Amino acid sequence: MARYLANRPVTVITNSILIASQIDLERQSKYGAEVLLTGGLIYPEAGMLVGPQAIRNIREYHARWAFLSVGGIETEGATNSSQLVVETQRAIMDQCETRVLLADHSKFGRKSLCRLCGINEMDLLITNMHSGQADLIDSLRSQGLDIIQTNES
Repeated sequence: MARYLANRPVTVITNSILIASQIDLERQSKYGAEVLLTGGLIYPEAGMLVGPQAIRNIREYHARWAFLSVGGIETEGATNSSQLVVETQRAIMDQCETRVLLADHSKFGRKSLCRLCGINEMDLLITNMHSGQADLIDSLRSQGLDIIQTNES
């Protein structure tokens, strides 16, 4: 999502150092995305800020959209690999109007350690097209989840 937002007049609130950096690199003028980073503890290898400070900071904002990556998605819901990451993502979900799940086909049918949310708590799933995910896509749609499939990998 970072490259799609970098040159738009939007404010991005993120707990990801990597996303903030990518937007900064992609932005072509001062009129592109404004980036606000939460504070917090850097989660190893993910470049994410997590923990109580990040959650307190997130709760100071209101967002129209939240874009959340996951470690796995099944018919029961979405999961991720760390309790610290999931707690931060839940705080983000509480502060937004529309919750968008970002999951490429490799996350389908996988279950990570920590439950993030049920399908009914998400508004939209953006994923890439892959022939092996048709049954799960149909099941998620039957639960009322809107899905956008892209041709990107």
